[in-house]
Amino acid sequence: MTPHIISINAKASESKQSIQMNISSQEGQHASFVVEFYKESECADEWRRIEFLVESRMESLREQRQGHEAHVLSQAVVYKLFSAFVDYEKTFQGMKKVYLSPLHWEATADVVLEAPGADQTFTVPPYWIDSIGHLSGFVLNAHLTDHNPKSVYVSHGWESLRLAKTLVLGKKISNLCSNGGKDSR
Repeated sequence: MTPHIISINAKASESKQSIQMNISSQEGQHASFVVEFYKESECADEWRRIEFLVESRMESLREQRQGHEAHVLSQAVVYKLFSAFVDYEKTFQGMKKVYLSPLHWEATADVVLEAPGADQTFTVPPYWIDSIGHLSGFVLNAHLTDHNPKSVYVSHGWESLRLAKTLVLGKKISNLCSNGGKDSR
């Protein structure tokens, strides 16, 4: 296996409480983003304003499975369907169960973060972020009314992602929200 050298540059701005990050290799730039620091209470206040809407939709999807209006898919089925265009390693397979409303472009999932390998050391494993983001790609690609077999939706990233709580290995994650997704065909 040929080694790949990557360059990660970080520039902190104390006045903006942020860090500008750039990740590149000999092939070019792979990612550019800003990490912003904020008080947990700010994020919690913002979440409280919309929590009842998101929570009620998630609960509704879970209840719709009993009337067969929503599908419940296991981890094995979800990642088997994904394998038509990408084969995720076990550590990237964080969605344990998906509740999908195929006609309304909605879903919620039970996500449990996988443990890093014995030879891996991360503050936050990158596949945890993938596990959080897989649901949006799954919803777009599993929609029943889109019958074009030549179409595949690929996420190019988020406009923003806030994690109000620390990600914890093995703990079920709920109350995830992202906004400004840039999904395209």
